[in-house]
Amino acid sequence: MFERIAARAPQEQWDVRGVMEARRRRVLAGVHLVFSRVFPLEADPRAHPLWRLAEQFGGTCSMACGNETTHVVATHGGTEKV
Repeated sequence: MFERIAARAPQEQWDVRGVMEARRRRVLAGVHLVFSRVFPLEADPRAHPLWRLAEQFGGTCSMACGNETTHVVATHGGTEKV
């Protein structure tokens, strides 16, 4: 991958931050996450570090399960989402 990026950009434009960002976003690409009992009910889940971390790694987070859901992250079994 580095070779492809290097071939497109002049050497003075190489920046490892861009390469790392692109690689990071591929880790959870295509993953649709729903969290269950991970956040307090009164809190905004989009502000929680786990939600934000999942998005930084390319995941898509949602409040409810749907046809696109691929993973449920839960602290307890037996919930409707689990």
